[in-house]
Amino acid sequence: MKILITEDKRKQLAYRILDDKLSELTRKYFDLDGHPQTLLIDDDGDIVMRWSKKQRNLYVSERLISPLRVFSFEDVEENMLVSWWFKNRFNIDPDAVYFVAPGSLDWEGMGLTGMMGEF
Repeated sequence: MKILITEDKRKQLAYRILDDKLSELTRKYFDLDGHPQTLLIDDDGDIVMRWSKKQRNLYVSERLISPLRVFSFEDVEENMLVSWWFKNRFNIDPDAVYFVAPGSLDWEGMGLTGMMGEF
């Protein structure tokens, strides 16, 4: 059975999925060497999203956006969708959005090893 979904409805459903995912995450703000950071951490303690004021880039784990694949967005559309969603939910406009492999936003690789227990 095929269901036709309009473009606007497809985006609305994707935003709703992202909002649902956001409600399951823990948000942490902190300063790392004078540079404000925002982390979103899942229930397993894994970082699934990171934004740094210095770099102005948003790094998003593929695991966080995998439910959006059902909508068959092109890579550019998916990137713009996440960027717009982040801007509207956090009032931060990232310069770029990068989708990264699950687990690559680890604590050690980001210089946050000593902070892991604080979250």
